[in-house]
Amino acid sequence: MPNLPEIPVPAPIQDFTVYKGTSFVENLRPLDAEGNPYDLTGASVKIQVISPLDGVTPLLEMSTIGGEISITEPPTFGEFVISLAPSDTAALSSGGAYDVQIKLADGTIYPPILQGKFILLKPLTQ
Repeated sequence: MPNLPEIPVPAPIQDFTVYKGTSFVENLRPLDAEGNPYDLTGASVKIQVISPLDGVTPLLEMSTIGGEISITEPPTFGEFVISLAPSDTAALSSGGAYDVQIKLADGTIYPPILQGKFILLKPLTQ
């Protein structure tokens, strides 16, 4: 098993505010406990937004496999982008809590590297 960098517990917090029926794009470059970027070479990234009602039911899943998350070049820089279309955010009924998980090419899974609230608002202008 590779030497994994120390992950702060709990993971750093960053809240997202998303407007229902609009595009959402967020560039992220989380850092490990030593302040270094994660090497995302061959990795997959997954984010689940969980219902605040039961704390279990996924409201939204985003991933590199599903195409909602893309890893920027070079992957050693540790940056990835979340991109949701207006149809994706229009389908949401509520916000919730989320966390970010990285799975390396060798199958190693990091503990959550980022977490927070996924706040869903309805725009005033229609």
